[in-house]
This record gives sequence, C-alpha cells and structure tokens, in this order.
Amino acid sequence: MERQQLPKCDLVMQGGITSGVVYPGAILELKDHYQFESIGGASAGAIAAVAAAAAEYGAKHGALGFARLQTAIDELCEQPGLLLSLFQPSLMARAPFDILRQVAKPGSLPLKALRAIGALLMTWWFLVLAIVLALVIFEPDAFGSRPKYHTLGIALAAWLLALVAATVTIEILMLRQALREQNFGLCWGKRSQPPAAIAWIWTNLLGQTFRPALIEWLHEQIQECAFEGTSAPLTFAMLEDCNVHLRLISTDLSYGRPVALPLPDDETNPYYFKQVDLMKILPGDLVTHLMENSTLVEGSDVLRHMPGTAMPVAVAARLSLSFPFLLSAHERPTEAERTELTASGQAPRWIEPGGIITFVMQMFDAARNWRDTLQAEMPSAWGRVCRIYLDANEGGLNLDMQTSTINTLKTRGHNAGVRLSTEFDWPRHRFYRFKALMHLLQTNFSQMAPSYATFSPVLVPGVPGFDYGALDLDWRMEASAATEALLAASEGLGAPGGPNFDEPGFLPAPIPAMRAVPDV
Repeated sequence: MERQQLPKCDLVMQGGITSGVVYPGAILELKDHYQFESIGGASAGAIAAVAAAAAEYGAKHGALGFARLQTAIDELCEQPGLLLSLFQPSLMARAPFDILRQVAKPGSLPLKALRAIGALLMTWWFLVLAIVLALVIFEPDAFGSRPKYHTLGIALAAWLLALVAATVTIEILMLRQALREQNFGLCWGKRSQPPAAIAWIWTNLLGQTFRPALIEWLHEQIQECAFEGTSAPLTFAMLEDCNVHLRLISTDLSYGRPVALPLPDDETNPYYFKQVDLMKILPGDLVTHLMENSTLVEGSDVLRHMPGTAMPVAVAARLSLSFPFLLSAHERPTEAERTELTASGQAPRWIEPGGIITFVMQMFDAARNWRDTLQAEMPSAWGRVCRIYLDANEGGLNLDMQTSTINTLKTRGHNAGVRLSTEFDWPRHRFYRFKALMHLLQTNFSQMAPSYATFSPVLVPGVPGFDYGALDLDWRMEASAATEALLAASEGLGAPGGPNFDEPGFLPAPIPAMRAVPDV
C-alpha cells in the first residue's frame, strides 16, 4: 500500500532524558500502519517527535525518511559510548559530570557515595600521587625495614581525609563557577571545543575527529531523514506544507508556564533571542537561519523576535529539552536590556530550554504529568496510550548505558508499537469517546440553562458603561438567539422519555470533567 493511502494517526511522546531511546522502535513499527499527521513531544520526547516528523517528511518527498531513522537507532545500539558522547561537558565541568554519572547509577546510598569519591579521586589522581610522595618524605619511619603499620595507617587516613576535603572544596568551587558561566548546566548541548593545541594534536597527529554533541547529532539526523544531506534546515512551515503538524512544549521563564512551539507568526509572539547567546547552544547554521528569519525588537539593537513557523525543528527540540543541571539554559536578558525593553512598553519574555530554572519548576512539571496520567486513565484515552516501564539502570540519567541495554529499550519500543498497531480498536475507542462527550454535554447544558436564564436579560441591551467593542447590538442579538436555540435543542438530554447519558450502563468510568484551559 502506498504511504499516502495509509490511515492517519497522532503521536505524542513524553520526556525522560535517555529513556527517549524507546521511541524509535515504536515509530518504526507504527509507520508501516499509519501516516503521522500530528506529532507532539516534550523534553526527550521532543527529540523523538522531530525525528518522526523529519522521517515522515522525507518519506513523502522521496528521501531516506524512516530508513535513516532506523540507521540512527542502530548506530546507538551498536556503537559503544555513542550515547554518552552526545553529552559533552566543558573542561571545568568534567569532574562534576563524571560524579553525576556515578550518582545516577542504581545502587544503595553508600555505594553511590563510594562511586562519587572514586570518580573524584580519578579526576585528581595527581594529588593521590602527591600524598604517597608526602608520606615517603614526612613519614619515613613508616617505610623502614620494619614498617610501622600503625603510624602508616594513621598518616594515610589523615592525608586521605585532607585530600577528600581539599578535592571536595575545589570541586564545589569549580561547579559553582561552571554553572555560572554555562547557565546552570554542565553541557552546552553542542560540541565542547578543547584548547587549540590539543585539537591540533588530536586531528592532525592522531588523525581523529571530534564526535558531535547532542544538538549537532540531532540536527544531522533530521537533515538526513528529511533531505538526505545538506539543505536548508527543516522548519515547521515545511512540515505544514506536507500536512505534518508538529507541536513541542517549552517553558516561559517570565510567567512560569508552558509554551507551545511553533510560536505564532503574528504580533502575539512576545519571545526574543540574542545571537551571541544562541551561538553557545546551537550549531552555526541554525543560528544563521534564525537571524535571516527574524527582525530586531523595537528599542534594541541586539534582541530579535523569535521566529514562528520559520523556526527550524532542531531549534525547537533544543528549547524543549529539560535536563536539570545536565544541559545549559538559554541565557536570559541582562538587567539593562530588561529595563530598556520595559521603558519602551515591551515585557521581556524568554523561552527556557533547560537548566536550574527548569529544575525549580519540577513541581510544575510534576503537576502537568499528573494531569496527563489522569487523562490517560479515561476510557476515551487509555486505549491509545502505551506505558513502557524501565528498570533503575535503564533510561533517565544513565548516560553510559551498554549497547545491549539500549537495544533492549529499542525492542520494548518496538513491542509497544506492535501492541498499538494490532490491539487498538478504533470503532470501540470511538464509541468510548462518544460516551464521554455526550455525558459532558448533558451535564454542562443542564448546569448552563439556569445560569443563562439570569444572564440573558442583559446580553442584548448590554451592561451600562461596558465597552463591547466590535460585539455590537446586532452581534449580541444573534448570539442570544443562537444560545437559546442551542439550549432548546439540549432540553431532551436526560429528560423523561429522552436519551439519558448518565445511566449506569452508559456512564463512563472514571467520570470526566470539562474545563476551559489555555491552548498549550
């Protein structure tokens, strides 16, 4: 069957840092049964979402598409260390990064502490050597022909305690400095540049190449899936042109709320960026594209409006990534820039792609996931939701997972795709959604009727002194007539002799509730 003839489906993926490696297996299974029309994701789920969108785009334009996505996940499963190499800390953040890796591994608290101390001592190995030399110099009696083991033990313990105290102090100071300089993240998300001399030796004398970091690797995979190589960056607008709707979630720092990407293309888009800041977290060609498709903010010579549908999907994925302390944040405007914008009547607002602010907002994220979890339990949703459970040594901050573990996660994703493609019953699911909707309509119309009865007398004449703007008398008369007709048509719902969508055999479980929430 031609791909254009396959039924269409929506696909939404959540976060989980390295847990996202389960998604390609599911995507590659589902693509044989469906076209992906609407795709959504947040954090690590955003990486899988943009990969699926790029593959769908490529499949519709004769490019590698899903074959390239298959190659990418196979490389992760077959090349030891590839996943870890995508997270490249700066030289100053290397030791804290290694300690974070050790603490993230499963095990008891004492074991984690021993691993962390081991990573610390491996980083400061020359200090360990210095202690041994110091013992030889300052405690010569301990190494005589008849060693004084009591003296040696006391001296060694004292020096080791001093070493641990010194290294911990140094690491705390270095971590503090690294978080300050790198926007509260250990990795920028792009390739960490070593000193020029080391880079020259590595490339020219040893003939080695530097591996790409996360965002560079992702950008490369997107371009290969969509275009089979070099081309202008894949954007939301390109996806929309072939009826692929991608939607990602990031964070608004100024208001502490989620932000849907792409941003609007009109004046309602209030978000800004600075070229010098994005150069720290994005490849140069992506920043160049943003510069070419944006305009300066009025009253500033450095701040620019963040593009809407012209934004490359790789940029949106980076803005969506929420790995606390692991990935650096998008730098916020300076106090002077905030004052300048506020003086010109503009509220400075910033999109946050990770870092400490996201860490502080984990309660907000937990509340969001709590809502998603409850939503998934509804009969109108659970039939199309597949949960994949991971062990303590799988996914999350386990950056150095073995290739066998990555392959296991890939297989679980594939199995989830098989279940969704073979067990999902669309007619039954559609009936459950009908039950939930009709129950909500009956409940809300019954509650609306008495409230509207007290409001309708003032709807048409209007409230004295209230400015209705474009909603003139003719509009209010039409609105009143339409509302009364709607309520009249709903009078039969639940009435004696009429259909009752609250009957025990019809009532959905759990009982749903209808609420007006922002479109995010």
